[in-house]
Amino acid sequence: MSDQGMDMEIEFHDDAHEASNTAPKLRRASFTSPAKDAIALESDQPIVWADALVGQFYPDGEKDKVASGSVVGNGLTLKLSAPSEATRITCLKETHWTQDKLMMGTSGIAALTFCDVPLAK
Repeated sequence: MSDQGMDMEIEFHDDAHEASNTAPKLRRASFTSPAKDAIALESDQPIVWADALVGQFYPDGEKDKVASGSVVGNGLTLKLSAPSEATRITCLKETHWTQDKLMMGTSGIAALTFCDVPLAK
């Protein structure tokens, strides 16, 4: 046998390692405009929106205040059913959640929930 190929360097590249292997974490929450009719949630990584999540967000602990949601990159925008003076937001309440309605990262890992996060001014 020859050792001709023994000095070859082998490089392995796996795109699966490019995706995050941690749960998405909330970085910032704020109203999107002075109209206070939408809340922006910034995550540390991309997330996936599902319409079933609409009832899982609670501005100032109030239920049914979010009408819809949309995602662009690491940002989730929650369109409110009416302008709000909320100062905090919660995602998931202990008595009102199901495993089928969890916010997920694009990695497939469920996002961390949050409670009474202040809305930045």
